[in-house]
Amino acid sequence: MVIRAELRKLLALPTAWAGLAVGILLAPAIALVNARYTHHAIETGTLTDTSDLGLSELGIGLIGAMILGVVVMSSEYTSTGDDAPGARQLTATLIATPRRLRLLGAKAAALTLIVAAQGAVTIAANLAVTHRLYGVAVPAPSRVAGALLYWVLTALLAYAITLITRTGIVPLTLLIVNSAVVSVSYLLTKVTSLAAYLPDIVGPQMFIRTGDFDTRIAPGGRRYGDDGLGALVARDRRRPVPAGGRVKTVDAELRKLLTLPSLLLTATLTWACTLLLACLPGSDGIAALRYTQAGFLVLGALAGSSEYQAGGQIRTTLVAMPHRLALQAAKAVTLAGVTLPVAAVVTATSMLPAARWPGTIAYLTLTTLLAAAVAGIVRDAVPAVLVLLGLFYLAPPLLPHAYPPVLPELGHTAGWALTALTVAALTFHRRDA
Repeated sequence: MVIRAELRKLLALPTAWAGLAVGILLAPAIALVNARYTHHAIETGTLTDTSDLGLSELGIGLIGAMILGVVVMSSEYTSTGDDAPGARQLTATLIATPRRLRLLGAKAAALTLIVAAQGAVTIAANLAVTHRLYGVAVPAPSRVAGALLYWVLTALLAYAITLITRTGIVPLTLLIVNSAVVSVSYLLTKVTSLAAYLPDIVGPQMFIRTGDFDTRIAPGGRRYGDDGLGALVARDRRRPVPAGGRVKTVDAELRKLLTLPSLLLTATLTWACTLLLACLPGSDGIAALRYTQAGFLVLGALAGSSEYQAGGQIRTTLVAMPHRLALQAAKAVTLAGVTLPVAAVVTATSMLPAARWPGTIAYLTLTTLLAAAVAGIVRDAVPAVLVLLGLFYLAPPLLPHAYPPVLPELGHTAGWALTALTVAALTFHRRDA
């Protein structure tokens, strides 16, 4: 009975369906996109052992299982609605099922059933695609079972991390970036042999026979092309805001940002991760920043969605400052002012040459503003982080021939950030709080 209820709750979440779709479609999509390069490698003799084709692409599809593992628990800590903004879904769940261990077991069982079905469909689809493309034999049943087991265990690991952190943002960012960029576990193997027992190192050995993976996930953020969209111009139809009012609005927004514990924690963790990656053998400044720019995405998403969390702070803000476009401008200016010193410290910590500091600091600041705009549009940090991580880390593997050489061009990033901020301002200007 409890398992059935948890199944219904999980399948009623839009984010869960997004995770299902990502997990099922991403691995076969990468196999299709890389088909031309794989064929070339086989013909030239670069790739001689094809026994792992159909299984090596599954690593990127695990992101769907991670999303399911996170949302099955993080959804319990969301607000139940505007009528009771301080209440959480977990309260109602514990009233219906007061035995907590039984509840956690039911969630784990429901998650296992859904993820196992997702993994089975994904593995079958990917093996069918690779067999059609290259004519390779289906791997032994034991290897297929190992891949499915790894799929389920990864989702349960994400579930456990979310249970500890009580938020979906931290585990989503950690797991997705670790899967889509350079694995921190792999870097740690350069320091200690004990890192070889970490899940993402030892897990694939259950079904991968060679160390030569054909699906390469390039590090770095997405390179945004100039799509020709100019910045939209909007006029505020309300009376103009006095200059003194603008200064007070910026001051108030600055105070709000500086009193958010989550922003301080995110900035501190981003700096600490950058320092750790920069100190690892063989690492350089660019490699560290490619990974830790995810911290700036989270920083912007938290800042942009903070007023829409439990308590409905945005209503109080609009009572004090009813001029919405001026308010959005003040938020952007304040966030940029807070992000600049954080970006400067992180860039200096990354061991990047000093000549590249100004451009990198500007890029990280624009990335944060872009993230805040996306979060302001969707009004929720978790979906915003999912969208942003997908754009910056999951899209590049689908376009392997368009990997950026170092960091995205600053002008393109500025154009996308300005466009996103304008759309966010217009959306905020026209809809209800």
